[in-house]
Amino acid sequence: MIKNITIKKSVIGYAVIGCIALTGCSQFDSQIPNLTNEEEALVVEYATETLLKYDSHAGDKIGRKPENFVINKSVIEGTVEDLDPVPEPTPEPSLDITIPDENIENPSDVLDNTEDENSVSSVSDVIEFPSGVSITYSGYEVTDHYPDSVGDYFVLTASPGKELLLVKFNVVNNGSDTALLDVASTGVKFKIILNDGMARNALTTMLLNDLAFYKESIGPGESKELVVVGEYVSSELQGISSVGLRIKTKDNMYDIKF
Repeated sequence: MIKNITIKKSVIGYAVIGCIALTGCSQFDSQIPNLTNEEEALVVEYATETLLKYDSHAGDKIGRKPENFVINKSVIEGTVEDLDPVPEPTPEPSLDITIPDENIENPSDVLDNTEDENSVSSVSDVIEFPSGVSITYSGYEVTDHYPDSVGDYFVLTASPGKELLLVKFNVVNNGSDTALLDVASTGVKFKIILNDGMARNALTTMLLNDLAFYKESIGPGESKELVVVGEYVSSELQGISSVGLRIKTKDNMYDIKF
């Protein structure tokens, strides 16, 4: 809808009258005509836009430069038009990217199939031990904490509702010289195979006798008990029929069934 209001001459007249009024000549006060609401709005709009256009600081205040202000020509010509609605800005396309949480293990690394793996009979078939040093499987143990000895450097405790499964090994130095057993530098990883089922990652522990991180010297005739530890819901450890290990090297995986 367009409203045509002829105010070209009126605007000039009002501006002159306003200037005279500002000089303090009160004798002209009675000659200032009354403005309608529409006429008053037009004068305010025109004056505001004109001031903004020539105010060198206006751009700094609202983020635009003075030369970018556009005076509404319909005000100068005395015509008020309904303004078209300002179009909504087109939103920038967003990329729906899910960043994986590095703290969540890949399920395939926790549980995986035991088929088509290389079968070996001993840990020493995969990890090279010093001359004269042997390793043998000595059984498993189910407990809620390990070790039992008072004063141990580190005691591993099972989470509520779970128990620890300890796969134990006896390492003996049958040679005449002290030997350094360094499994830690090999970078191997162990998984426990329970009841010929799925292979589950062994726990990473601070136990001094954790097989995966063991690096100690063993004297002649000396023996050590080393362990690989897993954590299971208590019900999973009822009626254990078999225990095995999966040893993962840089290039291959090997299964041992005890």
